[in-house]
Amino acid sequence: MGNHHGNHRFDKSLRLLNSKQFNTVFDRVDHKAYTNYFTCLARKNACDKPRIGFIIAKKKVKRAIDRNTIKRVFRESFRLNQAHLPPCDLIILIKKPFSVISKSLLHQQSEQLWERVIRNASQ
Repeated sequence: MGNHHGNHRFDKSLRLLNSKQFNTVFDRVDHKAYTNYFTCLARKNACDKPRIGFIIAKKKVKRAIDRNTIKRVFRESFRLNQAHLPPCDLIILIKKPFSVISKSLLHQQSEQLWERVIRNASQ
């Protein structure tokens, strides 16, 4: 369909799909990265590529449309940055409630988060 851009596709192999995959990360977090609004838990995987999952609490982001916007912006940013990201399973969590969800803020937060994930993984 529309989102096949060379090897920057976002297919299922780049997603954490089930609770077992999420629990593997929670059981042993190798490192964490933070921004003002987000926490990223990372655990090295054996897949040779990064995978991403989201836990976005309704308490923190009330409206489904906003939760979906967060995921969409982060997935897009992840897709564009995946070549630079370490082979880790990444879980994105929201640290504090959003008052206004703007795409530009989300882009900025996601870019910051990836930079920190890359930096932490290389230490």
